[in-house]
Amino acid sequence: MASTDLSPSDTRPYFEQALRHGVHGGVITPGRLQTIQAEGARGMVQIANYFGSAHLRTELEIARARMVNLLSLHLEDQSNGDLPSAARSLRDNSLLSLSKSGSDMLRRLSALPTIQVIEDRMTSVEDQRNDLNDWTFAGALDLRGYREERSARQSVQTEIDLARWILKRFGTTAVEERFAVETQAVFMSAMLVLLVKDSATAMPTRVDCVRLINAMKRGPASPDIARWEAFVDEMPSTYEGVARNAKDDFLRVAMPRIRDQGRTADALLHGDDALNLFMLEDLDNDSSEYERLVSRQWHRITAGDAEDPKVIATILLRVASGLAPKSTLLKREAREIVKVSRSHGLDSGAVIRFIEAHVPLQWQSDLKRLWIDDLVTDAIESLSDDDPAFPDTFMSRAVTYLRKTCRARWVTDDR
Repeated sequence: MASTDLSPSDTRPYFEQALRHGVHGGVITPGRLQTIQAEGARGMVQIANYFGSAHLRTELEIARARMVNLLSLHLEDQSNGDLPSAARSLRDNSLLSLSKSGSDMLRRLSALPTIQVIEDRMTSVEDQRNDLNDWTFAGALDLRGYREERSARQSVQTEIDLARWILKRFGTTAVEERFAVETQAVFMSAMLVLLVKDSATAMPTRVDCVRLINAMKRGPASPDIARWEAFVDEMPSTYEGVARNAKDDFLRVAMPRIRDQGRTADALLHGDDALNLFMLEDLDNDSSEYERLVSRQWHRITAGDAEDPKVIATILLRVASGLAPKSTLLKREAREIVKVSRSHGLDSGAVIRFIEAHVPLQWQSDLKRLWIDDLVTDAIESLSDDDPAFPDTFMSRAVTYLRKTCRARWVTDDR
C-alpha cells in the first residue's frame, strides 16, 4: 500500500506520514502493517468499481491515489496534524472505515450549498459522484483546501438559514415551492420594510415596494435603524454577523439610489439598474394599482385597462397616426388612421418614443415587440388599398379591421 522508508524531506501524503511514524515508533506492528496492506488492496478495488472498473490497471492505480487522499484527509482532520494520534487511529481502525470517513466528509461537503439561493435543493447521486471524483483525484482536496471550501459553503448556508428565518418571521413560507429566491433579495426587502417607520412587518408586494420607496424618499434623512437593531436582537446569535453586513450593504448601496430623486420607484424596481428585492405576488393589488402609482398618465390613458389587447392596439395605432393617445376609437378617427396609413405610413418612431415616455418599465419591452413584430405589420397590410382585385376605395374593409382590432365606439360598419 505504501512504502515506509525514511526520506530526507517528508513531502508524502499525510496517510503515509502517519503510517511511517507508526511503524518506526512501534505503534503499528508488522502484523498490523500486513493487515493494512490487505485492507488497502480491498479498498482500492471497491473505489475503482465505484468510479469505473477494477479490471483495468490504470483504474486501480487511480483508485490507490483516491484512497490515499481520502485516508490523508480524514486522518489529518481527526488528528489535527498530530502524527502520533493519526498513527494510533491507523492501529485501532480498519483502512476501509477510515477511507469511508474521508468519503463521508466529502459527501457532507458536497451537500452544502455554493450559491446564496433559497431553493428545494437535493444533491443528486450523480452530482455527489462528480464532486467525489474531482475532490479525490484531479482536484484532490488537502485539509487546508477542504476546510476553506467547507467554511465558504457553511457561510452560504448561514445566509440561506437567515433568509429562511426572516421569511418565516415576516409570515412568508414555502418560497422554494414556487421559485428560487436570492438571499440578498430577502435581506434587501427586509431592510426596506424595517427602515420605514410603522410599516407592516411582512414581505412586500410590488405595490408595497413602490409605497415603501416613496416613503423613504420623503422620509427623514436618517432611517429607522433602531427598529432594525431590535429585529436583529430577536434572531439567533449565529445570524448577527450576516445581518449586520446586510444592513451595511443596504445603507451603502441601496439607500443612495433610493434617495436619488432622479430615480423613480418604477426604475428602481424594473430599470436596468434595479434593486434586488424579493416581492410577493398579490392578486388583490393588480397591475392597475401599480400603474396608478408609478405612471398616472399611463393609467389615465389606458383607463386602468392596460391588460386588454384592444386598448393597447387602440392607443398605439392612434399614436402612430398622430392622434392623441386614448383607449377608445371613434369611427371618424378610424378613417383618419386609414388616411394617414395610406398617405404617409404609420410612424413607428413615435410609438417607440411614446412607450419609453409613458409605459411602466416592466412592460416596455413587451409592448415594443408587440408593435414591431405583430401589430404594425398587420395594420399596414389590413389598412392598405393595394390589391386591384379587392379594392377598398371607401375604407370599409380597413374600418372593419380597426373595429375588430381596437376598442371601437361603433358597432355597425359602412356597407
